[in-house]
Amino acid sequence: MTFPARRVSFMVGLLSLASETLWVRTYGFANESTPLSLSVVLGVYLIGIALGAWHGGRICAESDDLPGVAARQIMLAGLVLAATPFLIAVLPRSNAILLALMFAPAFLFSVCFPICHHIGTRVGSGNVGRSLSKVYASNILGSVTGPLVVNFIVLQWTTTQVAFALIGFGGVATALVLALTRSTAPEMRRHASLAGVASLGALCLAAASNNWLAA
Repeated sequence: MTFPARRVSFMVGLLSLASETLWVRTYGFANESTPLSLSVVLGVYLIGIALGAWHGGRICAESDDLPGVAARQIMLAGLVLAATPFLIAVLPRSNAILLALMFAPAFLFSVCFPICHHIGTRVGSGNVGRSLSKVYASNILGSVTGPLVVNFIVLQWTTTQVAFALIGFGGVATALVLALTRSTAPEMRRHASLAGVASLGALCLAAASNNWLAA
C-alpha cells in the first residue's frame, strides 16, 4: 500500500501547531507574560522544527521502513503531549523542564516532514514540483487548521490539560493507523497499540481529574 504522504503531512502540521498554541497558553500562564511566552515558544518550536527536519532527512537515506519511522515519531510526540499536564504537575517548577517538554513534540513531528516529501515526491513521473508542492501545501493547511480547532472549538468546551491529552491521543491514533496499515515491523504495531491504550487512559484521567494546569 502506498504511503499517504499528503494526509500524514497534514496531520503533522495540525498536531504540531495545535500543541504550539497550547504551549503559548501554558507558558504564558506560568510566566505571567503572553508576549514573552509567544516569542519563547515560537523560538523553541522553530529550533525543534529545524533540527527535526534535518534529522528526518538523514533518516530518509538510512531507513528501510520509513512509514514505521514516521509512525514511531508521531507516536512518541503524542505520548509526550498526552503526559504533559501530569509531568508539569509532578516535576519541579522549572523553565528548563517546560522548554524541554515543548521542544520534544516540535522535534518529533518535524522528523516526519522530510519523510513525507521523500515518499510523496514522484521523481519518475516528471511531476516533481507538483507532487512536492502538494505535500507542502497539505502541511500548511494542517498548520492553519490546528490553531483554529484548538482555539475556536477545543478550548471553548474544555481545559488546557484535556486539550493536551486530546491532541496527544490524536497523534497516537494517527501513528496507530500508520503502524497497522503501512509499517513492516510487527513490534511497531504492538508498541503503537500499547501507546493507544496509554493515551486513551491519559485522556480519561485528564478529563476526570483536578485541573493540574489551572488554565
